[in-house]
Amino acid sequence: MFVTGKMDDPGLVDRLYKSGAEFSQVIPKEMSPFMNFILTWLVPIGIFMLLGRFLTKKFQNALGGGNAMSFGRSNAKIYVHAQSGKTFADVAGQDEAKEAL
Repeated sequence: MFVTGKMDDPGLVDRLYKSGAEFSQVIPKEMSPFMNFILTWLVPIGIFMLLGRFLTKKFQNALGGGNAMSFGRSNAKIYVHAQSGKTFADVAGQDEAKEAL
């Protein structure tokens, strides 16, 4: 096994291709440090921020409003017992008087 150091010669690969040398290893291309920073830090942080914002909006809407001062938008309902017009005197003497009321 032979190990060599990195040579600072940008034209070396072209000269080796022209001479007919065979390569057994693909020369890796390095990503720029700026793109590396964007992909490893900014993209994941942005994804988590968007996910957090989406979940916050979803939970706020499920709980009945977008902000703390929306307490006037209550979904409370007033239930009024229906007046059927029947009295106990109308059903007196029946076996099932409760159901008839």
